[in-house]
Amino acid sequence: MNPAASLKQMRIIHYIFLVAIVLYAYAGEMVAGKNSSGVTSVVPSAMIYSFTGLGFVDVLLAYYFRRAKLQPAVEKLRRDSNDSGALIQWRQYTLVSLILALSISLYGFALRFLGAPPRVAWGFYVAALILLLAWRPNLELPVGASAGIGNQ
Repeated sequence: MNPAASLKQMRIIHYIFLVAIVLYAYAGEMVAGKNSSGVTSVVPSAMIYSFTGLGFVDVLLAYYFRRAKLQPAVEKLRRDSNDSGALIQWRQYTLVSLILALSISLYGFALRFLGAPPRVAWGFYVAALILLLAWRPNLELPVGASAGIGNQ
């Protein structure tokens, strides 16, 4: 496996996830919790708090995976850019953290679909966008390793 190709693939997935959040927000506004009579439904505050708690759990899980699993893989790749096991681990945990960040936007979509106010749903969308931007796939390998795939 080539680290540069893996980085490119992860960045493509990253961009797709960013677009997906925008599409979730758009779709959520299109189907925003209206029943057949056109009256907006009311979402219990306990449900909003539950989804918020799930979002925090997702962030904590993603943070754990990034610290405990992703960082060691990056360190192994810094020592040996040809370590295919470390590259597989880097790809796996990068994808896991991106998926967990994306899932937060799905909570916003679900709440909006159920009839939550837009400001509630948009908090989830913004949080997911911030996490995806902060956790942009990156490989900082030694200069000259695998055709310079650091911060591109």
